[in-house]
Amino acid sequence: MRFAARWCIRALLAAHMTSVLAQAPSLAGTWKLDAGRSRVTASAGLTGLIGSGAPEMLHITQPSNGTAIVERQINESHARVYVPRAKTSTPLTVGPAGSITMTSRWDAGALVGEGTRESASGPARVSTAVREVLTAGRDGQTLTIQVTATTGDG
Repeated sequence: MRFAARWCIRALLAAHMTSVLAQAPSLAGTWKLDAGRSRVTASAGLTGLIGSGAPEMLHITQPSNGTAIVERQINESHARVYVPRAKTSTPLTVGPAGSITMTSRWDAGALVGEGTRESASGPARVSTAVREVLTAGRDGQTLTIQVTATTGDG
């Protein structure tokens, strides 16, 4: 089963940092969901930040090495870390408990994370392939997030 979501988020405050990496444009700032311009499905969301759907606000911190730390407005110790050219594993306590393991990279100005979410469903383990793409608009005022989640049954 395949789920996809696309969110357009308008910047409330863009703390633009000059990136040392030419391929790593800044995603840093506080971003508010623009529900009128977004297509959000409950089944595909930013895993680990919210049980389903899209958080109303995101905070992204991005040091000059290209790593991105994504948190939602309500800090409940839920954060996602994207480290380019490295594999990260994050325990999940929002939504079905489990973990998400991702490898991230910068690709044509977009931060791409690909990996697997593992969670329990009764005695069985459920594995879902996840692809997340975060892209800042040319004006620095829009952040687009595309999430695709595909379960083992296609």
